This record gives sequence, structure tokens and C-alpha cells, in this order.
Amino acid sequence: MLWHASFPGYTPDQLAMEDGVVFASLAPPPESSTPARLVALSAGTGAVYWERDPRNFMYLAEVSPAS
Repeated sequence: MLWHASFPGYTPDQLAMEDGVVFASLAPPPESSTPARLVALSAGTGAVYWERDPRNFMYLAEVSPAS
């Protein structure tokens, strides 16, 4: 094990890695009004780059015409 990250009150739900960055979704406890979180960590050191509440993200979708 290279490193360990802890996010009290949250459970890692999904993980993905891209270009040395680990992206994780963190689930709150069941029956909690606490929102889920998204985090980005260094794959080499575990340093947290950022932590966000996904409710505040603006999602954009590119729609291509049917062929």
C-alpha cells in the first residue's frame, strides 16, 4: 500500500484513475441528509487536489444529430 486516505462520515463508492489522478465518489451514510462528495487525489501520494459537492456542478452534454 502506497498511501491511505480517510474521509470521515463517507464511504468510497466508485473509483477511477486518469493520468495519475484518482477520482472517487464518496457516499454519505444511509438515511443521511449529507450530500455525496467527489474527490481528486494524487495516485502517487494520496494528496487531495480537490473535494466537491456534485450538486453544485454544471453538467454539459454534447448532443449529436441522428445519422
